[in-house]
Amino acid sequence: MFVLGTVGTAAVTERLRAVLERRGYAARSVRIDGDDPTLDNRDERGAVDFLLVDAHGDGEAVGRARDMLGPPDVAVVTAAGSDGTATRGPGRGDVVRSIASAVPAGAHVVNAEGTPAVRRYLARAIERRGATISHVGAHDADAPGAELGSAIDGALAALEEAPMPDEEREALAASSRPEWIDLPAGQCYDALGVTDAVAIERLRHALCSDGEPVELVVVTDGRRRDVAATLANYASECHERRTVPTVYAIGPLAEQFADRCAAPTVEYGPDAAGETVLDEALAAGPTLVTGVEETPAGSAIANAIAGRIQRSGTPKIG
Repeated sequence: MFVLGTVGTAAVTERLRAVLERRGYAARSVRIDGDDPTLDNRDERGAVDFLLVDAHGDGEAVGRARDMLGPPDVAVVTAAGSDGTATRGPGRGDVVRSIASAVPAGAHVVNAEGTPAVRRYLARAIERRGATISHVGAHDADAPGAELGSAIDGALAALEEAPMPDEEREALAASSRPEWIDLPAGQCYDALGVTDAVAIERLRHALCSDGEPVELVVVTDGRRRDVAATLANYASECHERRTVPTVYAIGPLAEQFADRCAAPTVEYGPDAAGETVLDEALAAGPTLVTGVEETPAGSAIANAIAGRIQRSGTPKIG
């Protein structure tokens, strides 16, 4: 089974593995790294009943996964937003084509992407491949992550397994519901690693249901120019709607981000102190942090948030 999409693939893969293992099956999960497509968890040995592959929809990584593991019998689509990854292109159409390219004839696709136009587009692309598709759930702007429970139950149905118990589904929905964390300097939500503009907007809408503005911290990475461009366009649209007053860009592409972004942008270089960036954003208002994680700039921001959580006693991040 391949788990594909622009957000939530890791969560669906690991939750499915846990569910199947609790039911007595031998299940293994592997993750494909899109920047350097290699398999994680390769040291695990032994026969398995189910192999779950977090392929994240990246065209190059998916092709490598098919070469190494063979084509999937089932593919699960969590979401088909836009995060600007170069191998997908900048738009949703490119994302759908990349996802569809992973599906062989005779396979079945479980689709949890709820946007009607995208569902129709994906269905046509899958049927042209000689595969079948079933649609589950739908996105709810007030409940980011709602598609994950639908994707998991849809995948279980495709495997002729019973759905998750109600209490487990409710716990998953609760854990996906975003909440501000209260830090000494203000309110923050840590969405580092989320680069899908659709997912970020759903988070912003859920956190600011009354339409109040939110400051935006964006972490850039020199290897992900496409992501910086996507987030600059997103921030520009938000500023036009008066939902993002100011953007705080950190990392090696901060200057290029500012040049592209129509919103007022404070630039910080790759060596800027994460505490400075975070404090300046929090001083202006509730702050949503997003962009590329596991980079020096991303680690600086993450450490700044974690340090303030420890001092405030807040037990969780976002």
